[in-house]
Amino acid sequence: MRRQPTPPGEIDGRWKVRVDPVPPERRRAWEAMLTLSDGSFGTRGLGQACGSPSWPAVVAAGVYDDSPDPTLLAGPIWATLELEPDDGWIETAALDLHDAVLTTRYIHQDTGEVVTCTKFASASRHGVVAMRVDGPSGSICDSSALIPPTTTSTGVHVIDNTDRGTHHEHVDVRELSVTSSVSAIGAAGIQQVVDTDGRRSLTRVAAYRADSSAPIDMAATREEACSSADVGFDRLLAEHRSRWHERWESARTDIGGDPELDTAVKFAEYHLLACANGDDDEAAIGARGLTGPSYNGHVFWDTEVFVVPALAAMAPRSARAALVYRWHRLDAAREQALRDGRSGARFPWESAGDGRDVTPRQATNLHGDVVPILTGDLEEHIVADVAWAVVRYVDWSGDHRFMASIGATLLAETARYWASRIEVDADGSGHLRNVIGPDEYHERVDDNAFTNVMAGYNLRVAAEHCGRFGAASATERRRWRDLSERIVDGLDPETGVYEQFEGFDHLAPTLVRSIGNPPLNADVVLGHDVVQASQIIKQPDVLMLHHMVPDEVAPGTLEPNLDRYLPRTAHGSSLSPAICAGLLARARRTTEAERWFRLAALLDLDEVSGASTMGGVHLATMGGVWQALTHGFLGVRLTTTGLTLDPRLPGRWGTVVHHVHFRDTAVTIEATDDSFRVTAAREIEVGLGDGHDSRSGRSHDFRRTTTGWERR
Repeated sequence: MRRQPTPPGEIDGRWKVRVDPVPPERRRAWEAMLTLSDGSFGTRGLGQACGSPSWPAVVAAGVYDDSPDPTLLAGPIWATLELEPDDGWIETAALDLHDAVLTTRYIHQDTGEVVTCTKFASASRHGVVAMRVDGPSGSICDSSALIPPTTTSTGVHVIDNTDRGTHHEHVDVRELSVTSSVSAIGAAGIQQVVDTDGRRSLTRVAAYRADSSAPIDMAATREEACSSADVGFDRLLAEHRSRWHERWESARTDIGGDPELDTAVKFAEYHLLACANGDDDEAAIGARGLTGPSYNGHVFWDTEVFVVPALAAMAPRSARAALVYRWHRLDAAREQALRDGRSGARFPWESAGDGRDVTPRQATNLHGDVVPILTGDLEEHIVADVAWAVVRYVDWSGDHRFMASIGATLLAETARYWASRIEVDADGSGHLRNVIGPDEYHERVDDNAFTNVMAGYNLRVAAEHCGRFGAASATERRRWRDLSERIVDGLDPETGVYEQFEGFDHLAPTLVRSIGNPPLNADVVLGHDVVQASQIIKQPDVLMLHHMVPDEVAPGTLEPNLDRYLPRTAHGSSLSPAICAGLLARARRTTEAERWFRLAALLDLDEVSGASTMGGVHLATMGGVWQALTHGFLGVRLTTTGLTLDPRLPGRWGTVVHHVHFRDTAVTIEATDDSFRVTAAREIEVGLGDGHDSRSGRSHDFRRTTTGWERR
């Protein structure tokens, strides 16, 4: 079911995502989209009333079971609701994005009785969740404050720690923990029921703790639950709202002329802000965050390339925590490099608790055939992606202490990997053979443009930064610079087109429109062997370079590469549309850009992704939406001293207001198609996209002229 539109001009309505009623066939998807999370614990948004949840409802970031294919450990469930009678209820839901509060209403189709449930995951008290249910006394059943997860993995045990002597009339106290041999999630829940004049109010507060290596301190968990319950639901809610309001002050986008798109972008920003807790030492951000079971909660390049750049400008401490996750698993990456006969560190394509590679080695296709999965062995660009995210975070945050203590080591160890991986031929050229690029339709290719250019970038920035912090010797840094210049990039200087990999131009010149309208899974339509022999690609590797490292590609090559690769791109990955939208905006192809941007922004809400949303929201797509808006439509570039802008907005968007953090400074960008203003809490340098007329100040005003932008 499509999100219900809100009336034009209803500003408050733009902050709400409503589903009325919840369609049974899409209930699993809405469970994911309405997830409540404090960045450490995630709760699927719809409880057990009116149907069982499709997946264990509560998980903790970075806490996995010990199965051969590690999966996020399912914790005790706190958000259940039992109604009488047990059928005949129509369920509606509304997620207030501004307050991060979910309100669910149950209307009985025969009696007309209404039960309202309000719940949230506290942003001000770590691991605390709360729920209040109001309705007729005869409709709200007595139920437990906590129940075991609906499914558990082999070797996982549920332990009831409840002290039976603490129960009182109208008060239920429950303690549960879920443990495996390597991790545990514990919870204590307190519930109070009050009946007055035929009405019942049920209030439930629970506290969660999790650990990936040690037993849970259940006494401390219980103490947190009791103290939070003593505070009371209303005060907990007020604290929580206040914290979210603070977050939105410097991480909000308003698209004045397009209410539907405005809400969709806020929905993406909500999930980005909720996916990590900057107060934690580290943040394991899986491909679907804490919203669903897809990919078992494993960490991919999605985190570094799509999520961290957005968090660096929205919630810098959360971005830092995501990079610390890699730092804590550096030894595992070093061990993998040694096993491969390489130096430095090779980060895995899929990572879980201990940092070893957990990429599945095979899968069953739609025809029932077992096919090998090669990404764990060959998709090595993840190594350079981590290095890129380090630099991106420091560029936004100015956190040079991080670079000195952690970042420079990550840059050095990833550069050492590439220095041992690049093959230098007799003619002096450097090559990376037998790899898989982001376009996973083509396997075991040589000199993939994305992998090669990103490896060269990794070597160059490591040489640039590591000397200042003593992370590498001068001799080693000279070698890195030399290799970065030797590695081939596939550029044809006459056409300005980068060949995606060696031999790509000789494949069957199939265009996507010959098999259907993208987005589509071309490998399913054509079959693995046919698509591998064609020029159809899953997502455009070469265009990703123009997005991620525009200074590493030849000037003036964006347009010819858009023309070359977009007609060949199936967008078989949900990561692709947003990136293409941002690049099309940069190329001033605004109509095309807006079409792909809208598709990406509404990917989950409008069922563009089909059934896959039930496994969790597409968090990386949401990070891509933020980047497309920031760097594509608003034309923001980071410099060593400030920001440059070159907006190119669709006129019907009206005024776009975009809030970011830049080096401990709150910055507001207000733009239309013919003017823009940048204001900051302190003086920053702001200039035009062409690099001219950069000046320092707290307020900067520009207007469009017939020849470009000029300062007012």
